[in-house]
Amino acid sequence: ALLWGMLNYVVLHLYGLLSNSSVYSLVMTCGIVGGGVNSLAPNFKLMKKFILLLIIPAGVWGVVNADYSSSFFMFLYMVLLVSVARSTSASYVASITSNIQINQQKKEMEKTVEAITLDSEKLKGSSHDLSDIAHVMHGTSVDMSNRLVDIEKASETIHANAGSISLAMEKITENVDSVA
Repeated sequence: ALLWGMLNYVVLHLYGLLSNSSVYSLVMTCGIVGGGVNSLAPNFKLMKKFILLLIIPAGVWGVVNADYSSSFFMFLYMVLLVSVARSTSASYVASITSNIQINQQKKEMEKTVEAITLDSEKLKGSSHDLSDIAHVMHGTSVDMSNRLVDIEKASETIHANAGSISLAMEKITENVDSVA
């Protein structure tokens, strides 16, 4: 950066401010500075030094040659570029911070999804177990219902037989009474 800045100084000194060579040199310097602002955004201090080393020699040429308007322009350009550089650096840092947070949240979300999947598998297994138990209980219930029907039939048969036995006992008692 200092070498290019010194080259600008030499070109301005040899050809003057309004020559084609000087204008080309200054335009290329603006392009280099613009590229430096973007590429050095992660490191603001380095970016600021880069900008200063590129532009200060042209400003110094203006002061040495009493061309204060060009010096003022270079100073203003330098201040504006440092301001843009600060903003670009802040945007870069905010972007990196956002990406870090997004990646952390993504990892947390993946862990949560994994935990939910494991819980889902456990619930699926439990559901199958409960379904098997429900089928066994239904079979047992049907079995007990059939047994109750059999017990009810047996109870009706016992009741009918008890009635028959009671009638038979009454007849026996009558027959014993008539014999006596």
